Formats: sequence, structure tokens, C-alpha cells
Amino acid sequence: MAVKHNIPFNKKLDLEFDEAFNLLNEFVDLKQAGQRHPLRSNAVYTTSVVLWMLVYSA
Repeated sequence: MAVKHNIPFNKKLDLEFDEAFNLLNEFVDLKQAGQRHPLRSNAVYTTSVVLWMLVYSA
């Protein structure tokens, strides 16, 4: 049986996430980034996820 987890809602963190994602979309075409840097066999994250993490952590 699957265990359900309740993820607490944090309005401030949710807004920060949205701002970071919007900022990334403003400057980068994520589809094009994925095409220019395709996944290798040892990849863990896609190009768009790596770019998003860089923007979000800044």
C-alpha cells in the first residue's frame, strides 16, 4: 500500500518558486536548451532542470 505524505504549504516559498521559474522562462527557451544539450546516458537531470536549479538557488 502506498504511503501518502502531506506536503505543508508555504506561501512564501511557493511565490519564490514561481518567481524563479518565470525569470528562467524570461531569459531561456527551455525546449531549445534541451535540444542543444541532449541527455547523455549518465545524466541525472535534464538541462532545463539544471538551469532552473541555478536560477532558484541564486
